[in-house]
Amino acid sequence: MGAETAHESEDFVVLTGEPRLAFQRVEQPSAGKNRLHLDLAGTDRTTEVARLVELGAEVVRNHDVDGFAWTVMRDPAGNEFCVADAED
Repeated sequence: MGAETAHESEDFVVLTGEPRLAFQRVEQPSAGKNRLHLDLAGTDRTTEVARLVELGAEVVRNHDVDGFAWTVMRDPAGNEFCVADAED
């Protein structure tokens, strides 16, 4: 893809470039119809999560690992996606 690695750990890798792509290893098979899980980033995660809730999404859970925080959300059709703060 011509991208370099921006961040890497045992279970996921984030590539450079736009749009930024991240791939995460998951052991369990998908329980639902989600074949693609989007991880989105913005400048103000709290405001964006509130905006998405107003549009019909729901918060599933929040994570913070080594200072990298994100919110797992579910759209009205049941598809999960994540919203994170943009990296500097």
